[in-house]
Formats: sequence, structure tokens, C-alpha cells
Amino acid sequence: MNGTADGMNKVMKHLQMRGINPIGERECENCGSTVPIIERITTDGDRVEQSRCMNCDNQTLKDNLPKTAATEEERKEMQLRRKNIGFSKMYEVIPESLKDATFKNYFPENDSEKEAKKAAIQFVKQFDSEEKENHSLILRGGMGVGKSHLARCISRNLREFGKSTMFIQTDDLLKLLRSSYDRNSSLEESEVYERLGSMDVLILDEVGAEYHRREDGYETWASEKILKLVDTREIKPTVFTSNYTAEELIDKYGSIQGGRIVSRMKHGAENLILEGRDRRL
Repeated sequence: MNGTADGMNKVMKHLQMRGINPIGERECENCGSTVPIIERITTDGDRVEQSRCMNCDNQTLKDNLPKTAATEEERKEMQLRRKNIGFSKMYEVIPESLKDATFKNYFPENDSEKEAKKAAIQFVKQFDSEEKENHSLILRGGMGVGKSHLARCISRNLREFGKSTMFIQTDDLLKLLRSSYDRNSSLEESEVYERLGSMDVLILDEVGAEYHRREDGYETWASEKILKLVDTREIKPTVFTSNYTAEELIDKYGSIQGGRIVSRMKHGAENLILEGRDRRL
């Protein structure tokens, strides 16, 4: 019983460090576990209550896995995927405006948006194909054209097919890394990189939006951490969204690290530019 209480305390402390407020507890109606009730403030300023039983989620994952694996390698792969899905459910923060995003409710208004939607759907359909030309996707364009909407659709569709996916904005990535530095945190920076680096597909949203350039022009902690992540994903399926051109990203992240970040993003990626009106206005 003490072990359960200690575990709950660690979870509560970690959620507070991420800017998420624990507001209570409940007993899971299925397994009887103590489950935290949390409140977070969305980017739109709304207060949203959430409460998921990780024990039940993990059990569901186990139940959906084959009872036996043909090889030790397959067993390890399934175990890794299970860990990654659990990590994503714990730390993924989806903006309220994207919670219900689907391919069906994205309505292209011009050729560039039609091409982007087509590419996103193909990315899902050909995910396991050995004949696909590119393993990653870059969606670039102005605000409100639907880049994050399409990226979110890719993530949720592949998850429905059993893949481990995570949608994370670069600003939330940096907050998650900073929270791991607290001495009371049960999460280590190395685990963040291990989990994000081994996801079947990672959605890195709003690249560049989190960053403010140092006046002296030198690279910053942010560029160092983002470089480390994109380096682990260079040959793995990744979807990037950004408002910035390659040249603007290099300028923001510094000539050396910025160049490396852009180079790794582009490696094996289809690069699409969306043009259109800002749907948020």
C-alpha cells in the first residue's frame, strides 16, 4: 500500500512540474486503482479535467498483443512499443483545437493544401511499405493553414493501427526536458530521448516557434536539445511542422547547429509548402 502511495506522490509532483495541476483522486471503476484527476489550461485558456487509469491502459495494451511472439526480437519490439505508447499517453499534450482533427474534417481550399492532405494520407497508407520514397514529412507554411491538423491526423491514424506515436510541440518538448532536471522528478532526460527516439513515428510540431535568438548569435540550450532529438530521428519516420523556411530556422538556431538541425530534418523527407488563409481568423 505504501508503494502505491509513493508512486502516486511521484506522479502528482511530476505533473505539477509540467504545469498541470492535480486537483484530486478517484478510484478506478474497473481495477480499483487510485487514479489522479488533473486540470490543465489549454492554449485557448480553457480549463480541462482529465483522469486516465494507466493500469487499465497498460492492461488493454497487453490484452491486444499476441500471446506469443515468434522470436525474441519480436518480443522486444512489442515491449518497446508498449513502453512508448504508455509514455505518450502520460506526457502527450494535444491542443484542444486538434482533439477532434480528422482527415475528413480538413477541407483544402487550394492546390497546395490538397497536395498536403494527399501526402499525409499516403504517409499513413504506405507507412510499412518498403517501396515508399521518403520516410519523413515536412509541412511548412503560414499560421492557420492546417499543418498541425494534418500532422495530428497522421499520429492518431497510425496509433489506431497499433503504432507508437507521439505528437509534441517543440515548446512542450523543452518543458518536459526541463522538468526532468528537478531532483524530485521520477523522469530522466535520457528516458525522454530514449522514448521519443524510438517511437514508430514522432510528430514534432511548431519547430522554431519556441525559440528566441540570443543577442550574441551563439547557439542556445534549446537548439542543442532539438538537435539531439532530430539526430536520433534522422533515419526514422518523423513529421515536422513549421512556419519557418530552412534559412529562417538556421538563423534562429545558429549557423552551426541550425544547419545541422535543418539537414537532419530534410534527410529522407518529403517537403511540402502550404499556402492559404489563416483559418483561425
